[in-house]
Amino acid sequence: IPLYMTGSGAAILEGRPRVDANGDGALESLPVAASGTTFAITDGSPVPRRQVVELGRCNECHNVLSLHGGNRTDNTELCTTCHNPNNTDIARRAPPCSNEPTDATPGLGSVEYPIDFKFMIHQIHSANAKVCGFANSIHDFTDLRFPGKLNNCEGCHRPGTYYPVDGALVQATSILTFDRTRLDDDVAVSPNASACSGCHTDSLAHVHMEQNGGDFNAGKTAEGAMISAGVETCALCHGPGRIADVKLMHGLSQ
Repeated sequence: IPLYMTGSGAAILEGRPRVDANGDGALESLPVAASGTTFAITDGSPVPRRQVVELGRCNECHNVLSLHGGNRTDNTELCTTCHNPNNTDIARRAPPCSNEPTDATPGLGSVEYPIDFKFMIHQIHSANAKVCGFANSIHDFTDLRFPGKLNNCEGCHRPGTYYPVDGALVQATSILTFDRTRLDDDVAVSPNASACSGCHTDSLAHVHMEQNGGDFNAGKTAEGAMISAGVETCALCHGPGRIADVKLMHGLSQ
């Protein structure tokens, strides 16, 4: 654990035991659900990660939330271990991402895409995402149509967890990573601008976020803290009970 880390951490264990389950001499992979634990670093006792979504709400549509194999099932804590603010899909974009690496059909190219959950999940559900995955495969969600009401934050979120966050406590989303052994050369998007721009993609929304402290060209320290000339002031208007309360603007209070 790096010496600068404070608070609490989480460790996740996953795997696919391979056994000859039916006696035919071939090994089968058995999906065993991943599990994890929270541990204290400088906290007096382990403090779990903040709870934003509720699995039961996700499964209203997904039925069983399972991706990347049967052992990664119904566990959003596991998802955020890899889909964290410092990670992009760059490791999957060499050679340039296409459905078939030898196919002449143009792929996604070499420009990386953030896979931070607070950005990527909003992008997927609003049909804006194109991500490069395992074996350089394209995951194109631009034809996806969310089956519910897209502005219903509580379709996924726990009540009240969709308000602007404290940028000092929630990390910025890396969008360009350059040297993957370090964070201080990353280009990042401030946390509230990251979450909101996943759905609000037009230029007017982009400018509005910038005018109110959102930063689409922020940096990071070696420890991953955001470096920005601005301060996001989203909560002044979009916080609980404010003039443009998120709950009001998304129609959740009706």
